[in-house]
Amino acid sequence: MRVTQRTLAAKLGISANAVSLALRNHPSISEATRARVKAMAEEMGYRPNPLVAALTADRNNGRRSDVTTLAYLTTCHHLRSDIKSIRQLFYKGAFERAEACGFALQEFCLAEADFNEAILQRILLSRGIQGVLIAPPSDPNLSIQMDWEYFAVAALGHNLAHPRVHHAAAAAYQDTFNMLSELKAMGYQRPAAILGRRNERNQHSQRWAIFEHLSRQLWGLSQPYVFVCDDALTERTQVEAWLRDVQPDVVISSYHQFKASVATVLGEVPADVGYVAIENSASEEDARIDFVPETVGAVGIDLVTAQLYRNERGIPSVAKAVQVESPFVRGSSLRVLTP
Repeated sequence: MRVTQRTLAAKLGISANAVSLALRNHPSISEATRARVKAMAEEMGYRPNPLVAALTADRNNGRRSDVTTLAYLTTCHHLRSDIKSIRQLFYKGAFERAEACGFALQEFCLAEADFNEAILQRILLSRGIQGVLIAPPSDPNLSIQMDWEYFAVAALGHNLAHPRVHHAAAAAYQDTFNMLSELKAMGYQRPAAILGRRNERNQHSQRWAIFEHLSRQLWGLSQPYVFVCDDALTERTQVEAWLRDVQPDVVISSYHQFKASVATVLGEVPADVGYVAIENSASEEDARIDFVPETVGAVGIDLVTAQLYRNERGIPSVAKAVQVESPFVRGSSLRVLTP
């Protein structure tokens, strides 16, 4: 068990504040008490956490040091785009949580020319930056080669193949289960899903497998209705033909462009057919899984800082996956078919 100042305080029968002051040789603590605290600290193997000391110094000095700066590692230039994207929202949540915890968050982009993992590692080590949060990469099998034993690291999403570290992501199973349970309770009987293949590693296959499993479990469908789409612009005709053949009473889509196709083929939404959006840019009027990327970004920061406070570094022997659940919102694109 890690020995903390509270552990020393309980052993000595004094307050944790007195222990803290004694270890810093504060004149308000008698010399005898300081000696007693230091002797107990040595006996119990107490080691101060440099991060806590840096945060305290930053607060006292009114400035921020590199030790209390976290790296936000990206592999593309989405953060600099004028177009609002889900990647910017991940960063927004991470940035705000880091600020709230007393840390700065600085982006380092591996997509920069003449910049690679070796250069990045030298910069981080020279500046004393110990915490790294890896943003969701566009490459579904990305591997980042660094000497990770020097860093507390976590990732967002499922795309990172290496290192396998603690990561935060959407709760795909629970979110899909909640959504389909709501649809069944509302009286829908023939759900169909249009899923984008260009998705996070595992996220697409998770949605697909979960939808098929729950369609069988909740509705007893022997052959669940799923269309896997590569590109919304070029496959509209195929999707509309498929919808005409399947004739679902509710459509779940990861492409907002297909809402118009649903109405064209199946009738008015929601009078003739229900519609659910499961992409991040869903209209607030539509029924949707209300995914908030900012929350996932914030949880990623929590995973990094927790390791820093525990003096943990390197790739964990067992990686933890923190799943962030999103509420299901019925919206105006659904109607109740049964009481």
